[in-house]
Formats: sequence, structure tokens, C-alpha cells
Amino acid sequence: PTLVGWVSVPNPEDYYNFEQGWNSGTLAWETGTGPTALIHGLKASLELLTNAGTKVIANHLESLTDYLCERLSPKDYEIVSSRESQEKSQIVCIRHRGELSSMRLYSELKKQNIVTAPRGDRLRIAPHLYNSISDINVLIESLP
Repeated sequence: PTLVGWVSVPNPEDYYNFEQGWNSGTLAWETGTGPTALIHGLKASLELLTNAGTKVIANHLESLTDYLCERLSPKDYEIVSSRESQEKSQIVCIRHRGELSSMRLYSELKKQNIVTAPRGDRLRIAPHLYNSISDINVLIESLP
């Protein structure tokens, strides 16, 4: 173990006993109380996804990304991701046909709180269940 916590030692109240060693087994690696708030958030997230259903989510994301690609087609962006029915996903990678780097695009969108990710010479756009057509329109209008 690299860190000491109240769960990792046999006598956690014996603060000044630096020689007490570790608990046996995996407890030696536990440093403290687990992330209870995060676990409750995870539970709520899983319930939301389960209640929506994977088919509904997949259809929603396909609609969003198809719309994104349609809106981008007349603009100066190349869609690098495959849009073939058996290959496409909710991730769309684009590249500016001119001089704008993916980092520049990312930086411009980040200023407007639009989350994307530069990936080499491409910009990764990955809508999720909570995104809407309106969000895609804002993204399109925000691209330089």
C-alpha cells in the first residue's frame, strides 16, 4: 500500500503508532470511506439509462448525429467518421477543410461551454441522451 487510511490499519485510533502495519487482505489498500455520494449518483444514472432503454437511447443518438452530419455537409467540414449503418456510432469526428486545427475548434467551442475533444487532426463530438436538436444547432452555429 502507498497510502495509510483508517480502514487500512488494525488500530485506526492509534494515530501515533507508525509501526502497526496493515490490515490483512484487500483492506490494506482501502484508505477510507467509499465515495457514497458518487455511488448514489451512479445509481440514479443507471436507473435513468435503464428506464429509457438502450433502443430509445440508440435511436435518439442516431437522430442527433444524423442531423449533425446533415447540418455540417454544406459547411467547410469533413465528416471523418463512417456513417455507414453498421459502422456509425454516437461519436462523430470532423476535420476542418481549411486551416483551423482541431485544437482551435475545441478551444472556440469550450469558450461557449460546448464539450468536444480534439483527437489529432480531428474534433470528436459525442452527443448523449440528455442532448437535443437545439444543442446540435447551438454547436453548429458556434463552429467558426
